[in-house]
Amino acid sequence: MDDAFYKNKNHETLWQKIFENMNSAGIKVTKQQIMNKWRNLKRKYKETIDLNKKTGNEKHEFKYQNEFDNLFGHKASTKAAVSFDSGVNAEERKKKREIDKKATRPKKRSAENLLMKMENMNKEMREQMERHQEEKLRRFDRLLDIIEKQGQK
Repeated sequence: MDDAFYKNKNHETLWQKIFENMNSAGIKVTKQQIMNKWRNLKRKYKETIDLNKKTGNEKHEFKYQNEFDNLFGHKASTKAAVSFDSGVNAEERKKKREIDKKATRPKKRSAENLLMKMENMNKEMREQMERHQEEKLRRFDRLLDIIEKQGQK
């Protein structure tokens, strides 16, 4: 069965054999159920690998990790086949970082512009709220004056 899995992209005959073996063992499933289960397991395996690659995430486990690593671990779709060292020494890396910093400055400036706009909006809102509060206080003072005049009569 391993040859049928690795040598052929269309696993139709493989699914048929699995279907027949499971039914003869008394496990009643359809070929579509087998294919769906396999697809979901494979998706979960890839999700687990992706989640574990991200920094800051807690380690995720997949029940069949070892088995799937044996099947798919060598494929480029799940793991990088090769990684290269740039061969750049420390001095060159420092220069490259300085160049990269210069290249990212516009983003920093746009973030600063956004921050300034937000601060201006906040200031305008505060001023507007203060004007509303002052207007309320004036109305309340007028109301108190009217009540006071009514009390004097």
